[in-house]
Amino acid sequence: MKIINRSKIKPLENACEVLQEMHPSANLSMSYATITKGSKPHKHLLMEEVYYIVKGKAKMKIGSKIFEIKAEI
Repeated sequence: MKIINRSKIKPLENACEVLQEMHPSANLSMSYATITKGSKPHKHLLMEEVYYIVKGKAKMKIGSKIFEIKAEI
């Protein structure tokens, strides 16, 4: 088991998000991402992802359907 404090992880920045890799391994990856408003969509063809929205709202496309997603209080 590994305990990770997000405040101690150096962020990686690119054009659409600030990413903090919290648990990289061969079988599992967990990250905390801040996505910039207006950023371009991207997709991963060979992996599954779980999104937990902590603040704000967005649109997510799964297949041909578009979903409105948002943080729940």
